[in-house]
Order: sequence, then structure tokens, then C-alpha cells
Amino acid sequence: MDWHSLYYKIVPKVLRNYGPSFGYNWAYYLIRPHKFVYHAWLECKWFWQRGRRGYSDQDVWNLYSYIARVMDGALTHLAKKKMGHPIGTTASKWNRKLLTMAAGFHAVKEAEESFRMKPITACIKFEKKKARQTKRAIKTMSEVFFSLWD
Repeated sequence: MDWHSLYYKIVPKVLRNYGPSFGYNWAYYLIRPHKFVYHAWLECKWFWQRGRRGYSDQDVWNLYSYIARVMDGALTHLAKKKMGHPIGTTASKWNRKLLTMAAGFHAVKEAEESFRMKPITACIKFEKKKARQTKRAIKTMSEVFFSLWD
């Protein structure tokens, strides 16, 4: 019996499946409690950095993903709560542009999640489709960037 099988046999399911948002489960922190303190400190540091400068060191590690998460949420919110639209466009056309951009940034998140869930050949096909959607969103954003207000 290898250590991996033994781990799943001995450690209760609740300790294996759940944990803080630091990327590890509770079983890891029971063995290494000092890591829990260190990871909690890092999360606080990154929280402070986001409040102070708008991004953290952790966000810069994967900047395109961070920007995609922020833009997806912001554009979806703007589409739902907007008060007006730019001169020269209709409300429905503006809403379509906002949702097109949000869908393109959401595609980045979906593509990242697909790598964890699907075989690599399926991921490549999925990635090409999502890349086209994201390129369309970025092109639309470049056209209307100075109109992103509410």
C-alpha cells in the first residue's frame, strides 16, 4: 500500500475535502500548523496590498487571470445596473457590447477551470473556442474603453 492510499484510508473525509482558502486542506495544517499561520499572514498581506494599491503580489503572478476575474464581474455588474449609455448608441446595443465583453473575460475563467477537469485534447479545442471569444471581447473593449462609465 502506498502513502497516498494510506492517507485516504486514515484521514477523515471532512479534513481531506475542506479547508481555508489557502489552497490546502485541514489535514495538511494539522501536520504543519506553522504553515497555517504563515499562509494566514500572506492572505492578510495580499488583502492589504489590494486595498492600498489595487492589486497584490499574488495577483501579479497570474495577471491576465486577475484582470479577467475583475473585468468579468465589473462588466456584468455594469450591464445590470447601468444608468445610461454612450451617445450614438442605443441602450440595447450598449447592453449587448457589455455582455459580449463580460462573456469574453468569463471565457478565460472557464478555460482555466477546464484544464483541471478535462483531458488535454478536449482542453485544446475548448481553449481555441474561448480564445476567439476573448479576442472579440478585447477588440470590443478597445473600441468602447472610454465609454465604460455609469
